[in-house]
Amino acid sequence: MKFEANMSVVGKGNMIGKGTVIINDCITIDNVRLMKYKDGSGVEKGFVALPQKKVIINGEEKWEPVIDITAPEARAQLLEVVQNAVKEDLMRGLDEKVEVKKIVIQNNKQLRGFAHIQVGGIMDIRDIRIYENKNNKLFTVMPKVQSGNEWKDVIHFNNEFTYNNINHSILKAYEEIIMAQIQKRPNIGEDMGKEPPKRRSLSETEIADLVKEIVDFTTCKSLIRSPDDLEIKEQQIIKALKENPKELYHEYKDQGILLSNMLQSSEGNWSKEDIQDIQGTLNTVHKIQSQLEKLAGASPTKLEKTR
Repeated sequence: MKFEANMSVVGKGNMIGKGTVIINDCITIDNVRLMKYKDGSGVEKGFVALPQKKVIINGEEKWEPVIDITAPEARAQLLEVVQNAVKEDLMRGLDEKVEVKKIVIQNNKQLRGFAHIQVGGIMDIRDIRIYENKNNKLFTVMPKVQSGNEWKDVIHFNNEFTYNNINHSILKAYEEIIMAQIQKRPNIGEDMGKEPPKRRSLSETEIADLVKEIVDFTTCKSLIRSPDDLEIKEQQIIKALKENPKELYHEYKDQGILLSNMLQSSEGNWSKEDIQDIQGTLNTVHKIQSQLEKLAGASPTKLEKTR
């Protein structure tokens, strides 16, 4: 008997992989699973689970095979073919090189950013969203397109390892950016002791509100390890405001332009909720930019000349 298998790595619970098996080039069996278990001596082994159905026997629910390979030699051959197919899929997933090309930081509701990656050196994927759930756990969502009244995924992963590789690469790059902002301690002392520039046109209360606004906008809760991290972040922003508010102004101005361009090109690419999230982030950026303009004591035209 000839077996061929097309399997994808799953790695959930006792299920190692899932896919299809072709027998003698003429019969295709779907929903074939490679499972693991431990024998009486504690040795982990594998077996192939073919499609089953749930039946009730004497009032009890049980699983009964719909398809079964009864010959022991054939079952051993099937197990070997399925295991090799899972190994091949695993190696394909591990071979994919992921390069993070750009991370655009956001902070609106649960949206934390957008990512642009390159996979295998030949394919670029843009508009990957980074979210933080209510448990402060980061995760990524692949781009979607609108089809009628529905939003559909444009990318599907054939194995879990490829997705995990991409997800890990994006979140690692994102966390590196955020942690660099948090851990970059200002030079407390003479730098922090300097009086704010006399050109400042904001009150102390407005300065404090601006610092809080920037902290809230640029801080990811899941990466805050202690109250000291927030204090470091505040000190960093205060130092930047005292030394060069114009530089911060230009940073937020550039981010505002980028977000505006994203909105203009968003038609047919993102859901209404995504567009609202980006618009909310843009509003926050414009608010911070306006306050920084006042702090710098110059109009946008004058600030542009000093860049």
